[in-house]
Amino acid sequence: FGIGVSITSNFLLNRRFTFSHARHSPVVRQFAHYVTSVALGALVNYAVTLALLAWFPRLLPQGAALGGIAAGTLLNYLTAKFFVFRRARGWPR
Repeated sequence: FGIGVSITSNFLLNRRFTFSHARHSPVVRQFAHYVTSVALGALVNYAVTLALLAWFPRLLPQGAALGGIAAGTLLNYLTAKFFVFRRARGWPR
C-alpha cells in the first residue's frame, strides 16, 4: 500500500511542480508511463546493486546499494523528463 501511495504522490508532485508544462497531457497515459518508468528504475537499482556486489566482493552491501540507488534515481529522472513528461514539439523550453 505504501509503495502505491508513494508512486502516486510522487507522480502528482512531479506533474504539478517539476514538469508543470505537462499538466495538459492526458493524466491516465502519463501515469501508466510513470509507473512503467519507476518499475524500470527499480529493476536497474536491483541489477546494479547485484552487479557491484559480484564485481567488487569486498564492497560493503551498503556501498553497492548506494550505487544501485544512484543508477535508479538517474534513470527515473531521465525517463520522467524525456518519456513521461516530455514537451510537445514546438513548445518553448
